[in-house]
Amino acid sequence: FFSSRRRHTRSAAVSWARRCVQETVSTQSTWGMYWLNKEGEKLSRAVDLLYLLFNRDLFVLSIFITSLPILAGKGRVIQMLLGNHFFYVLGKISYGAYMTHQIFMEYYQYTNQTPIYFGYTHLFMHFLGFLFLAFFTGAVVFLFIELPIFHLERILLSPSNKSQPIVEEKKTLKEIQDNSAYQF
Repeated sequence: FFSSRRRHTRSAAVSWARRCVQETVSTQSTWGMYWLNKEGEKLSRAVDLLYLLFNRDLFVLSIFITSLPILAGKGRVIQMLLGNHFFYVLGKISYGAYMTHQIFMEYYQYTNQTPIYFGYTHLFMHFLGFLFLAFFTGAVVFLFIELPIFHLERILLSPSNKSQPIVEEKKTLKEIQDNSAYQF
C-alpha cells in the first residue's frame, strides 16, 4: 500500500517539476528579452551572444518537453487538443498559407504609395489582413492544387486490381530435380 502511494507521489512530483521546467524554458526563450525592447537598454556583448546562441535551442527543448508525455503515452489532454479536427484542417491549409503569405506582404510593400506608419494598431490590422488572405489562399491552394494532386498520385501509384501477379504453382522436390536435369 505504501509503496504504490510513494510511487504515485513521486510520479506526480516529477510531472510537476517537468511542467515547471517546461514553462520556464519556453517563456524565457520566447519572452526572455521582451524587457530589453521595452526599456531600450543595451546588453553586454556576452549576454547578447549567449541569448542568440541558445534562444532556438531552448525553444526546441520546450517543444520536446511538451511532447514528452505524448511519447510516453501519458499526454491524453495534449493528444485530445492537438488531435482536434480544427488542427487537422489548419495543418492541411497551413502549407499553402506559408507559401503565399510573403507574396501578399511584398505586393503591399512595393505598391504602397504612402509611407508606412508602424503603430501597434496599424501593425495589428496588417497582421489580421495578411493572416486572412494567406489562409484563404492556402485553403484555395489546398482544394484546387494539392488535393487533386494527392488523388492523382493515389491513382497513378497504387497497384491496380486487374494486373495480378502470376503465382507459380508449387512443385514437389522431385519435379524440380527432374526439370533441372533437362536444363543442362
